[in-house]
Amino acid sequence: MVHLCPSTLQCRMQRQFGIKDPAEAMYGVLENEAQDLVLKGRSDELIEKIYNKYTAYRKSKDMVVIEGATVEGIGRHVEWNGRLAAELDASVLMVMDLNRDRIPSEHEILNRALIHKAALNAERADVMGMVLNKLPLKLIPDMESALKHRLKEEGLPLFGCLPFDRFIGSARLNEIQSILGARQVHGPAASIDSDATGIMICSQNIGQFLEKLEALRKIRRVEGQTFFRPLVLTSKDRTDVLLGLSAAHAAAAGPSLAGLVLCDAHMCETPPAAAAVMRHYEAAGLPVLEVPLGVFESARRATSVNPGILPSSSAKARHAAE
Repeated sequence: MVHLCPSTLQCRMQRQFGIKDPAEAMYGVLENEAQDLVLKGRSDELIEKIYNKYTAYRKSKDMVVIEGATVEGIGRHVEWNGRLAAELDASVLMVMDLNRDRIPSEHEILNRALIHKAALNAERADVMGMVLNKLPLKLIPDMESALKHRLKEEGLPLFGCLPFDRFIGSARLNEIQSILGARQVHGPAASIDSDATGIMICSQNIGQFLEKLEALRKIRRVEGQTFFRPLVLTSKDRTDVLLGLSAAHAAAAGPSLAGLVLCDAHMCETPPAAAAVMRHYEAAGLPVLEVPLGVFESARRATSVNPGILPSSSAKARHAAE
């Protein structure tokens, strides 16, 4: 495995397959060095550094898998990876990530795949095929059936589809708390050691929001995903949302929420009567966090948390193995 920089995926691969090589031998350059060389117009030197480390590593291996580079500051990642693949004489397996909330049509996927293939071919890269990633499990048979023949006609074999699992794709609530600088004000301390399947903003009345939650839960069930625990963001002055979602979360028939984030917390105080009611729901386990940031900035930062499988993600690893 060769990277532009060390990664949690690399650590995971080393542990999973018992790879004893030092981490320094398994990547080309560090990300900050790559950025510096590109900014100085020395891309050829960057390619040469990666090439030299790759050829040295490859000598003792039967096969080396190269992870594509996505370095901040290097634009046009498809073209960059195409050039890198051509220089390393490595065939490219395209992995197309799908939007987890809106699955594109067969026509959209085909067009996107062919555009990327053309960009890679323009850099003299050999494209061996494609894999669709993050496709709902129940949609895989129909999508494979619809795309395989058409992609093969275009010289781009479809090797398969990887299902999207919302548990594996969930972010840890305590990591979100850390990146927001949030303070927990309600719920057991241990309740933030959990997963959130996504971020939702509640700006409408509580009745409409509960209807939206139920509609999304049904959609996820159709997709074959039963794990649905969103983190809800709202402003602190929405006492109705605080009380309503806490009550709904505590009810057996209510939605299961990862937590509630009250934004712009410095601008108001929770009324004493509402705080007293919230103490009644402490045992229900809904973590409530306060953050001085606005709703938009809180959502932006929360969605930046890496939801991947980390070396410490033992529960996700067990789930994936099952």
